[in-house]
Amino acid sequence: MNELIDKLKHKRYSTSFKSKKYPNDICLLEPSDETFEKIGDWVKVEKENMRPYKCTDQINPFIKCKGRYDDIFSVSQKILFVDFINTTQLSRNKRKLPLKKIAGHISNINEIENRLKNGDKELPNEIVDIKDVDYNPFSFATKFCRHANRDSYGEDDYVIYDSFVVKILPYYLPEEIEKTTFLDTHIRKKRNYKKLTELSEIFYKEYDITVKNKNWLFDLFLWGQFNWSGKWKVETEKIKKKEKNINT
Repeated sequence: MNELIDKLKHKRYSTSFKSKKYPNDICLLEPSDETFEKIGDWVKVEKENMRPYKCTDQINPFIKCKGRYDDIFSVSQKILFVDFINTTQLSRNKRKLPLKKIAGHISNINEIENRLKNGDKELPNEIVDIKDVDYNPFSFATKFCRHANRDSYGEDDYVIYDSFVVKILPYYLPEEIEKTTFLDTHIRKKRNYKKLTELSEIFYKEYDITVKNKNWLFDLFLWGQFNWSGKWKVETEKIKKKEKNINT
């Protein structure tokens, strides 16, 4: 197993790349096609030991019950699968957003199966747009679309939104949008999936990422940075304090 994969496996960081926009003590892996491919190879090797990938294809409803979005029971299975694998907090907020309500909402979206297959970027926003609900399942919506698009149809059209995106992606973006709170304010709260995809494209262009399945590997890359390094926390707190002082 090569050196980079060993470092990832043992939760250590490469010091070959330091963000130009942050202090030298914040060390991050350098984004590149090579890094993305190595992370993908490592995931394949470690798949059975990694929690997000433990469930086999035999119990994945996006494979076992491909399609069937007109069936609320089938949609409910898919929702529960996404919630369990990704810990999207839906089950903890079932009083605010009951399973039956979101399943019915998804099953009633026009042409949802074809749109998931073709990677329609408007779908995450439509899934979130549930009437009379005081809860924003934006992260869940992006992951639901990802699972359907990738697991059912083998495509790679969706990036996902999660806490690790908020905390890590700003390190890699141009300075004018380099704020920890920017992503949460302008994407999740405003339910702006289009903006998230635009930022991912900026990332790909900035680091010349052209590898196959780059959206999936992009998420793994950021997820790894978030889980395997604690150095971002120091700078995150500095940013929050600075923004708080500006706003007061």
